[in-house]
Amino acid sequence: MKKTIIIFLLITNTLLAFSSKDPHELIDSLQALLEEEMDVLERADIHYEIAQEMFLLKPENAYGHISEFIRIARAQDNDLYLYDGYIALSDFFSLMNDYQSSLEHLYKAYNIAEKQNDKSMVSYCHSRLSELFYFTDDLDKSIEHARLALAINYKEKDTIQLTYDFHNIAMWHLELDNYDSALYYLRKAITYYHHLGREPNPVFISHLGQTFSYMNEFDSALYYHFKALELDQKNSSEYEISIDENYIGNTYLRKKEYNKAIEYANASLQRATDMDLVDVMVFNYDLLLEAYEGKRDFEKALRFAQLRNDFSDTLRDKNKESIIQGLNARFNFNQQQQKLQVQEAENTLLRKQKTLLLFITILSLLLIIS
Repeated sequence: MKKTIIIFLLITNTLLAFSSKDPHELIDSLQALLEEEMDVLERADIHYEIAQEMFLLKPENAYGHISEFIRIARAQDNDLYLYDGYIALSDFFSLMNDYQSSLEHLYKAYNIAEKQNDKSMVSYCHSRLSELFYFTDDLDKSIEHARLALAINYKEKDTIQLTYDFHNIAMWHLELDNYDSALYYLRKAITYYHHLGREPNPVFISHLGQTFSYMNEFDSALYYHFKALELDQKNSSEYEISIDENYIGNTYLRKKEYNKAIEYANASLQRATDMDLVDVMVFNYDLLLEAYEGKRDFEKALRFAQLRNDFSDTLRDKNKESIIQGLNARFNFNQQQQKLQVQEAENTLLRKQKTLLLFITILSLLLIIS
């Protein structure tokens, strides 16, 4: 993978980008609603919303709400809700770095989409599969699913999904240093998004800047990075702002304008520190290390090298912890499934016993009458 922060549209925009409302406040208000009487599917919706907000704070805490959402979906025999539940569970395991479990549940969602014969749902699964295979470095499968999604969305004329497909294919080309192709697909994504009558998508624009940076066209890169930063500041998207600032700092570093690189790296680092985004912090430590080396200020360079190493260890520990949490969550989920299967078997046996009792009663009555 390139030494950069790649933002994918379908997963990270919903799970990692911070909403305009404080997630803590929203979670509290949603949990208060669970104390009230309501329709069972409305209750499921609230569990789903809480899980989505939990992804922004402590993803491991989202599991209980996702499993309750799935439990209700099964009890109501509602495949559409079950589809959403499996997508959410796939996201959960992905954030826990358990990509195998993430794929398993994404395929369950895909099977439901196929059963429903819903092209939009099928293409959405292909897009998610494209991203997951990208994260696991299986670029062949990643582009295969991206193209499958693209073919469906072209046929269905689903413009919004086409923009995501073009973006994902562009990221695939960027990974392989196919810069002309990356620019082509990013521009198609931006054009299609514009035809929807929406504001420009800052992620598309940011990655356009990143592509120009890799091509050493730094003025063009900075133009698009600052444009993305302006849009994210307008939307108060703190996570994306920190990424934009890191991109800008890296571009100035490649231009050998070290003071400006340090300025934007420090701004990104401060924002990442406030949000406890250890991975973004490590990227900024790398940036500052190289910038101070460029300035031949080896004392400060050494300080950031030490910080990078310390936080790299923290990040590895955090990833290990996430894997353990993911495995525990999977164990709990399997236990719940086993309980449901036992309960279902008991219910089946009970129904058979009731049927047998009814048959014996009827037969006894017939014998008495006879």
